Amino acid sequence: MNTREAFQLLTLASAFDGRTVDRETATVWAEVLVDIDLSAATEAMKAHYRDEGRWMMPAHVVQRVKQSRRAVEGGTMSPRRVDCQREGREHRWLPDGTCNFCEVRAL
Repeated sequence: MNTREAFQLLTLASAFDGRTVDRETATVWAEVLVDIDLSAATEAMKAHYRDEGRWMMPAHVVQRVKQSRRAVEGGTMSPRRVDCQREGREHRWLPDGTCNFCEVRAL
């Protein structure tokens, strides 16, 4: 995400929560959300405001996008990876999206 896209995302947020949007805030959000595209962030924001009454912050966007990606990509990862099958184990996702056993990243 670049600054222009972050500004668009923050403009959407302002429609939900009345926040003031400025270039400095958009720049900081863009730095945090650099690896997330605008469409994924927009969907995450809509889902957040459907479920939450508190302001959305960049960490919320990242968490929701990770959850969404895990739902899609987690099912496509083979549970038969040799390094995940030690003692019959399958992928076990840590909060950061890394498998506890083989260090594959879901994000």
